[in-house]
Amino acid sequence: MTRISEIHGIKQIPADEYADRGEQVQKPGYVPFLSLTKGEMELLLLAQRAKILAQFYGNDAPQYKQAATLLDNALHAGIHSGGAISVGAIPDALQWVAKTIQKAKTETAPASGGLFYRPKAMAGIGQIIPAAQRQAACLDAAGLDPFKRARCKKAFQIETIINGYLEPAAPHMLYKSIATDFTVPTEVAIKRQGHKLGVQGLAQVGGLSSVLMDSWVENGILARNASGGVGAAGSIKSSFYLSKDPEKEFADYLATHPAASKWYGINGPHIGIAPAIVVALTGLLLAAIGAATKLLTDLQKVDFKALVETRGFGTSAYSADQADWVLGGKNQQTNTQMNEILMLALLAGGVFLLNEEN
Repeated sequence: MTRISEIHGIKQIPADEYADRGEQVQKPGYVPFLSLTKGEMELLLLAQRAKILAQFYGNDAPQYKQAATLLDNALHAGIHSGGAISVGAIPDALQWVAKTIQKAKTETAPASGGLFYRPKAMAGIGQIIPAAQRQAACLDAAGLDPFKRARCKKAFQIETIINGYLEPAAPHMLYKSIATDFTVPTEVAIKRQGHKLGVQGLAQVGGLSSVLMDSWVENGILARNASGGVGAAGSIKSSFYLSKDPEKEFADYLATHPAASKWYGINGPHIGIAPAIVVALTGLLLAAIGAATKLLTDLQKVDFKALVETRGFGTSAYSADQADWVLGGKNQQTNTQMNEILMLALLAGGVFLLNEEN
């Protein structure tokens, strides 16, 4: 995952500031992936994430706003226009932004394999053309060809549905990014595989790469956490909030996977507010079940095979839960990286195995 560097030496955020900061966080915004290249979508998602963090941290972390500005300027100018993209003088901590922009210039393939339709007016993507307008232009270009017209309608329906539900549904795939070489309870490992399959299933129905969809889902989790009382925590960090000892579990994870803190690690939650964080996160997870159910239902109206490999998507059995971290019975600590038998069970869609037997 592309990173924004950590900021050191900033005081921890008191509990009573979380709600105020959360009110500043806006919804990430529409992603018109049918009209984007891979490079553009990568930068758009990166810009959205920088904005979420900038809105939450404000003046305490000015480089997030600077990163968002650099990315927005590149997207407005049009990264594939052939001209040089000026980034001006930027601090060393954000040199990676310029490198990411330059790399994205070469990624000219369509973001979606399902359909790519780029109106002439969309030279850059600072002004996102509404889906209905782009669909109308796509239908006009298709003329009387019934296959092309049907393809336009289906693709834009899918784009609209995913955009409508992804952000509130994103926490439903909370465990997706926990590394398989890290020891977790078996229930967490099983759900983690289900959450990965959820990301892959959404990527497939949208014709996107799993990498781009994972980044999009991550933005949704971050946005919901930041605005919902959990704080600016990504999927990995907030997964450990559900464990018995969040501070220790996340510290152990960072000892072997230090990059997990790069996007979100300005301040960890104060120990005294951990219970309030868990209550807020639990509420977001419950709300995500309903959003995921609507997402699945609407997608399958358009594509009946959507997410068929993701057993339990949109149910409480699929959702992350504090109970997943309670050891006992068959729910023991496990490392799935080398456990072929368990991995085969997970790949077979075993998300309900433990739930049915407990």
